[in-house]
Amino acid sequence: MLIEGVQQTTISAIDEGLYSRQLCVLATVIYVLGHKAMLAMSVSNVLIVGLKGLGIEIGVKSVTLHDNGLAEIADLSSQYYLQASDIGKPRAHASVSRLAELNSYVSVSVIDRELTEQEIGKYQVVVMTEASLAEKLRVNEITHKRGIKFIAAEMRGLFGAVFNDFGNEFVVLDQTGEDPVHGMIAGISAEEKGLVTCMEDHRHGLEDGDYVTFREVEGMEALNSSPPQKISVIGPYAFNIGDTRSLGIYRKGGIFTQVKQPKTLNFKSLKDSLENPEFVISDFAKFDRPAQLLIGMQALDIFRSIHGFLPLPRNENHAIEVVKLCNDINSRKSSPVDIDENLVKELAYQARGDLPPMAAVLGGLIAQEVLKACSGKFHPVLQHFIFDSLECLPTSMSLTERDCEPLGTRYDGIIAVLGREFFTRLTNARQFLVGAGAIGCEMLKNWAMLGLGSGSDGFIYLTDMDTIEKSNLNRQFLFRPKDVGKLKSECAAAAVQSMNPDLKGKIESFADRLGPETEDVFGDDFWESLTGVTNALDNVDARKHVDRRCVYYGKPLLESGTLGTKGNTQVSLFNIAVYSEISVKVVLPNLTESYSSSSDPPEKSIPLCTLKNFPNQIEHTIQWAREKFNSLFKTPAEHVNLYLSQENYISSVLKEPGTAKEIVEGLHSSLVADRPVSFEQCVLWARFRFEEFYANDIAQMLYNFPVDAVTSSGTPFWSGPKRAPTVLKFDAQDPSHLDYIIAAANLRAFNFGVKGERDPIYFKAVLQGVSLPKFAPKSGMKIQLDENENAIMESTDAAELEDLIKSLPNQKTLAGFKLHPCEFEKDDDTNFHIDFITAASNLRATNYSIANADRHKTKFIAGKIIPAIATTTALVAGLVCLELCKIIDGKSKIDDYKNGFVNLALPLFGFSEPIACPKFKYHETEWTLWDRFDVHGNLTLKQLIDKFRNDHELEITMLSSGVSMLYSFIMPEAKKKERLNMTMLDLIESVSKKPVPAYAKALVLEVCVNDREGKDVEVPYVLLNARGFVNGTAMSAAVCDECGSILRAPSGVTSPAPPNASGAPGISNSSHSSSMSSTSSFAAAGGSTSASFVLLNDDPAKSLDKDKHTYARSARLRTTGRLMALVDAVSAETHGGSGASNSSGDRTDSSSNGCLCVECASEVQVRLETALGEARREREAYAEYLAGLQMSPKASGPVLTSDDGAGGGSAEVQALQEQLAELVAESTRVATAVSAAEAALSQLAAEEREYWQHVNALQMREQDLAAHAQSLHYAHANVTAQLARLESTNVLNDAFRIWHHTPIASINGFRLGRLPGVAVEWTEINAALGQALLLVDILATKSNCTFKSYKLVPMGSFSRIEKIDAEKPEDKTAYEL
Repeated sequence: MLIEGVQQTTISAIDEGLYSRQLCVLATVIYVLGHKAMLAMSVSNVLIVGLKGLGIEIGVKSVTLHDNGLAEIADLSSQYYLQASDIGKPRAHASVSRLAELNSYVSVSVIDRELTEQEIGKYQVVVMTEASLAEKLRVNEITHKRGIKFIAAEMRGLFGAVFNDFGNEFVVLDQTGEDPVHGMIAGISAEEKGLVTCMEDHRHGLEDGDYVTFREVEGMEALNSSPPQKISVIGPYAFNIGDTRSLGIYRKGGIFTQVKQPKTLNFKSLKDSLENPEFVISDFAKFDRPAQLLIGMQALDIFRSIHGFLPLPRNENHAIEVVKLCNDINSRKSSPVDIDENLVKELAYQARGDLPPMAAVLGGLIAQEVLKACSGKFHPVLQHFIFDSLECLPTSMSLTERDCEPLGTRYDGIIAVLGREFFTRLTNARQFLVGAGAIGCEMLKNWAMLGLGSGSDGFIYLTDMDTIEKSNLNRQFLFRPKDVGKLKSECAAAAVQSMNPDLKGKIESFADRLGPETEDVFGDDFWESLTGVTNALDNVDARKHVDRRCVYYGKPLLESGTLGTKGNTQVSLFNIAVYSEISVKVVLPNLTESYSSSSDPPEKSIPLCTLKNFPNQIEHTIQWAREKFNSLFKTPAEHVNLYLSQENYISSVLKEPGTAKEIVEGLHSSLVADRPVSFEQCVLWARFRFEEFYANDIAQMLYNFPVDAVTSSGTPFWSGPKRAPTVLKFDAQDPSHLDYIIAAANLRAFNFGVKGERDPIYFKAVLQGVSLPKFAPKSGMKIQLDENENAIMESTDAAELEDLIKSLPNQKTLAGFKLHPCEFEKDDDTNFHIDFITAASNLRATNYSIANADRHKTKFIAGKIIPAIATTTALVAGLVCLELCKIIDGKSKIDDYKNGFVNLALPLFGFSEPIACPKFKYHETEWTLWDRFDVHGNLTLKQLIDKFRNDHELEITMLSSGVSMLYSFIMPEAKKKERLNMTMLDLIESVSKKPVPAYAKALVLEVCVNDREGKDVEVPYVLLNARGFVNGTAMSAAVCDECGSILRAPSGVTSPAPPNASGAPGISNSSHSSSMSSTSSFAAAGGSTSASFVLLNDDPAKSLDKDKHTYARSARLRTTGRLMALVDAVSAETHGGSGASNSSGDRTDSSSNGCLCVECASEVQVRLETALGEARREREAYAEYLAGLQMSPKASGPVLTSDDGAGGGSAEVQALQEQLAELVAESTRVATAVSAAEAALSQLAAEEREYWQHVNALQMREQDLAAHAQSLHYAHANVTAQLARLESTNVLNDAFRIWHHTPIASINGFRLGRLPGVAVEWTEINAALGQALLLVDILATKSNCTFKSYKLVPMGSFSRIEKIDAEKPEDKTAYEL
């Protein structure tokens, strides 16, 4: 019976949108395998027998499933395509539909028939898992006879085994998958063994026995057409080939290219291999285990055939029986091995175990072997691979039979190995996964199967800001086509909750990038709640940020990465890290170095002169084309949009004289000279660009440096890496020429919103009859010749530039007009981006006689695609989860953890222990990068300095927070004195000019100190906990008198805060506890950020704009304070010192100290200015009234005198006169007060102007210093890179090349031994031993090491070691090597 999962199809063309990252690596991935291998995979039929956790991990192209077993509850431990509703159904039938969803190109089917020879003969590869040994032997006998590739695998808890039989004469087309080595030739000698020397500083990278071909050799042209030449390595820069005496005299030039030779392998059948097995060692620290475990697994098979079941978990009787069976099998072997009974017992204990991480490790390896079997690319496992991870067993608890017995749950396979108590810890873990890409998906799958975070206290957090693209679907297996365009984090979380319903409500997804800008989202409470963090990132900066956070908060970190078939894992406890790219590192707090303690060397950049003028490799022309893409279709459009949207854009451009002319010319071209209104004009523009780049520029180059030009030393100018170019003549019938025009014209049309065209006939018609001006080379034009020469800057004619600016259209006349910049997108095959870069690169390569690159290689290089393949991803995620088990168990020794590196192409597995962290010392105190000074309380700067002096005998010479320098011994005394009495929070806020983040809890400070002898010493960083609570003690805070907002950072050493507006005491904060800051960086882990602060406010409703609450008083606040003091003085003089209401009705209290926030200070100033205006008007009214009285004529009626006492008139007049006198006096006083106020206001205004002038001057100075610091930073980076290169240079590495490419190690190309299947001449072995002895002799000499009993005599192939007898010096015993 055959059940189809999807329609069976054959792929004749590769879907690059789906497989964009795999075209260079392998089958599910085009960037790893290449097109040929992918097409071979597309017609391969694979049969998978056994659909438990291990079987389901093996996914390729055309797949047929066979498993008549019924799904059980225990299968849910690792078989992630089974659900609870599938229990009782045939496993294959239950899995087929979900497996088919992975890839519409894969034919997935199920067969229920017996596996007869006829049925097996339909397939190219047969994979068997969970089968009995007898069944595997039966099927393998058929496959071996018929030339069908056979893979068998089984998994027993933390043990796993894989066996390959690819038949007789299996041909490996490419053993490594690495690009062939090539290099430029400096010389070839004419002798019996021609000596080929390479260009200076260019190692050839070849090994003895490699084959090379030659091209572009002048003088020995016959080499260019000769078959591949076998070479022997002479040194890192030279190698020998065959007889060159008849080939003439070498003149110049030439490039050699390595030719990979097919390798034929002969595999033994499973039956023969069991008697005399060959192993690929997974861990050389366990080199003796594979042979024992192979026998042990045979013993398990016999036990199952006797009893009908596998041994029970932790059952001692069953384990003893398995040991006896193992000894019986071993005794019958022709070459018995030593059996470790404890190891075999552990295998028996775990026989029923089913761990998802182990299934991922073995499944990834097997899937890669299937790809090798189908494609012939990469070296397969020859023939047994046995892996164990016993280090993952819990040691913090005992494992008993009762603790490991099944509970009838989906986790029984896990409990059988790790025990119930450990499983409970696993479910209560709170893990944070950063990234939901390929590794992130695999990690989540493993977590879901393990039940991680599903307990009452457990939880999983996941963040990824990316959305799903089509190319993600080939390896990020949690996503389906319907998810394209959605957030990765949300879809991944939903997918694993479907896999394991126990996780529902236990996963929270975020779409936030993890960085300093999101520390309000991922704050202190978030980090402190975690039990561990796992990185699944492809960004080094983000990785380092997470690394710093985990070090700071003391959280374990797991990190991993892949590069094609290469992968690695790194663990850091208190940081457990697993990083990609060739190196692996384990980081343990107080024990090992941190992840950021080392870094990869910087990428080797292409010199600018090579890129612009002297390319010699296709990578140079692709990079040149990539930059042309930006300079033609992105940057000019962006400049036009800025010009149209910013009125002062031209002014800002003219401030940068180095780029002003280029930008203005671009504006003129886009808006005036070359602005297209039809597509035909875009075509003509593209034609002119072709002529400019591939004809005129090249003609100018040849005008400056003719083909026969020589240097001052007489050597040809066009020699070595410099290749003489040729001018291209446009031909519309040439596809490469037309491709350039089509792509460039369409991109130009996109910029201007013009409809494009694709029909080549249209372009040929437009290009007919196009006339171009004749090019005349310019004399005196300078061309940059090498990277050490300053770039040639074209002079700018001010008048010409002014004319161009005047010719630009006014922005108002182009209202609504906008260009569309081209943002490079490699995965859209319809946007002409890769088409343009491919055509432009290949045309330039043709100029310089460089072999062209196809579209796939161009896309790979220009798009900086990192090869990725699902097999490596699955394996690496499994290794990471095995390390996670160690973390959750609480292992704390260095040797409990392993750094790992895997290359599935070879295959190669490497594991090592972490590196111990370096120790530093000041006085008698030792410290490492994990240590720090913890300081509590908002101390003043002086108190902090005194604390270091008194407690540690250290004198602080410099103190900084992030990029802010807080204190330096070279500061002016006045500034020092001012800062010494400031609290640290006030000081940092004042210097950094930044508001206080509301989420921060502590400050990180960097210090430079002198020891008690006055010498500069290194010390850890300082963590200053200056929060509202320190050790449970509340600290007071200053508040605004008007609105009640807290103004100053809390201080435990200052006096209570001043009263607020109502006379109440200052507000104390009680809502914050002392802990570590979420923004402070961990400098020892490789970086630092600005220090962290906290703005306290009990009532959020009173919290105004935090950015406006600054600790430093502005000039406006000082002005307001002085005006308040002046009003108080006037009020005291006028009203006898009592409080009075001002003209606005507000109470003015002379006891207030003027503690106001900026908003309230502004309000007070407005009210005071209003009151001042009213006082002036009143004064003017009084003055006018007085003037009227003085100038009015005497009254005509009778004048009352003192004698007219009858009416009392004289008393009334006297009262009025007294009142008038009082009014005049008061008016005078008011006038005096107003004058004083105006004088004070004028003085304050002058001070304010002076203040802002000072501020502006400081800002200018700050900008100058920042620019200088940036310059120093770049200089330091350059010097550091040079130093790293010099430090990494080792003459011994050049003189003695030790290699392990083949099964036998070699030195300088001579192999150091022989194997039964690898014949090596003794003359070669003698030469190798001579080289090794010479190396040992040199090392002994350089290290001043003297051998007392032996003397080394390095004499080439006749080297020897002489034994020295002190008593009989004349007796010399020599050992010939």
